[in-house]
Amino acid sequence: MSDSTIIYDSEQDALLPYGERDPYLREIENWLPTAAARPNTRRAYTTIMQDFVSYIFRRMPAEYGRPATLGDVTDLHIRKWIEELQTRTIRTRAGARPLARSTIAQRVAGVSSFYRHLLHKRMISQNPADINRKDLKVSPFAHAKKITMVEYIAILGEFDPSTPSGAMYAAILQAIAWGAKRREEILSLKGGDIRKGQIRGGVQSYTYHTREKGGKERENEFAPVVWNAIQHYLTVSGRELRENEYLFRATRATGFATGIDGNQALTGQSLMVALKRAAERAGVGAGKVSPHSLRHLGALMHYRAHGRDVYKTSKYLGHANIAVTGGYLEDIDREPVNWAAMEAELVNAMAT
Repeated sequence: MSDSTIIYDSEQDALLPYGERDPYLREIENWLPTAAARPNTRRAYTTIMQDFVSYIFRRMPAEYGRPATLGDVTDLHIRKWIEELQTRTIRTRAGARPLARSTIAQRVAGVSSFYRHLLHKRMISQNPADINRKDLKVSPFAHAKKITMVEYIAILGEFDPSTPSGAMYAAILQAIAWGAKRREEILSLKGGDIRKGQIRGGVQSYTYHTREKGGKERENEFAPVVWNAIQHYLTVSGRELRENEYLFRATRATGFATGIDGNQALTGQSLMVALKRAAERAGVGAGKVSPHSLRHLGALMHYRAHGRDVYKTSKYLGHANIAVTGGYLEDIDREPVNWAAMEAELVNAMAT
């Protein structure tokens, strides 16, 4: 085995010629001749793998769960490497400039080629670096405003459930968070979109139909805590579900929306104003939250409650591309989360 291929040795905390311990690292030597026939290309691929392995085992923040071997790398690890590449600069005569997108794409392609090799040899079940070039930019949601569970509970507590307005906003916030939905999907719900579901443990469940991004239609299940909040809102408001009526209607009680006297859905702007006011009162800060913060929180709850399986969470969110899901989970484990108040609801709401 050649000593020219140098990779990161996690035990020595240094870049050293690899030993015989890791079959995935040893496989680099078998992959290189097939992936790069020309010496220059082989050197380029070797440099790419040196950088990738060094990042995965040494430079990647520990909170993202450093893999034990290259065979344990997930698409989330790949995404973090890409984001780190996007922060790098190179020196030119005109000054420092960031790595070109084409350069980053070339590096990802090299790593993807290695994982295709492992896939072909049946050493792994899927290629974590199988990312389209158009997805190499940082997701716009990767830097979205995010809140903790503690902050969410504090904001929720600012809405008075004994009033129609407070009960409505509390139900909306819970529906977005527990379902990890976009606000438009919840605010556009009508009575006809809601149906009885299965009976579980003697309890009747309820489902709802949404029209999602890209025109997709989907059946979802209300978390028990959400359905209870909706029923409470309808009771306090003196309403019954009617097929063609919006579930969350703009009324004088909401205080903000237009279309006060008709069958008008609560507007996204009205929800935004109410949420920010509640966040300010709760001491969280109006600038830190948006309705999309609740969707991010729902993604995090689902991910933790389902074995940290990014594929299940991606499906739950309705993402067509799993790379987008990585942006929702990039801050995982950084914030303090108090699960005590919601442990029972998590088990019921996120059960599959």
